[in-house]
Amino acid sequence: MEVEQQGLVGWIGRLEENKNWRSFWEICANLLLFSKNLRFWIFTDDSLNSTAEKAAFYQRILDLDLQNYISILSNVPHNKMPYYYTRIGNSGGFLCSTSVVAGFGYAMVEAMSCLCPVITSDSDSVRSFIFHNNTGKIFPQNSEQQAVNEAIELLSQPALKQTIRQQGQRFVQEHFSLEKYAANFMQMIRTLQGANR
Repeated sequence: MEVEQQGLVGWIGRLEENKNWRSFWEICANLLLFSKNLRFWIFTDDSLNSTAEKAAFYQRILDLDLQNYISILSNVPHNKMPYYYTRIGNSGGFLCSTSVVAGFGYAMVEAMSCLCPVITSDSDSVRSFIFHNNTGKIFPQNSEQQAVNEAIELLSQPALKQTIRQQGQRFVQEHFSLEKYAANFMQMIRTLQGANR
């Protein structure tokens, strides 16, 4: 089944082993077997990437013949990212995270708040806000084929995609609002003050 419109797939990170960009390229190559309508947006900070890693990164693009499907956006200001997340979500695409170890996952939460669905590797804290087939999709570490299967399901099932978009945004609004953050921060301060008495 082909994707009718041009779906955008985003990926964010430095070019390093932990971000697992090699896995992402394998996912991209396999997704193009499903649909040639997909395009991949890579968000990175080129000044933080080593020369050797950049060389390997670009060589892999050529090896997999991905060069006509990719746009690399370097050093996009943080305040501009909601525009890109919204474009990705509205295109019918998704944000993909392939990290081996992830901290909190701010980029994923920000994407969810912009109605951009997230497909992520099962890394650290993602299960605190990504609930499979509810607020996003999770695939096992280094399981590119499972990631592709999850992506195809999302791309080819509009009702599931819409549910994930809405549930993801609702979860972020309910659990990560400024009011909730401020209340939790104040509670932490009160706890610390009580411990120091």
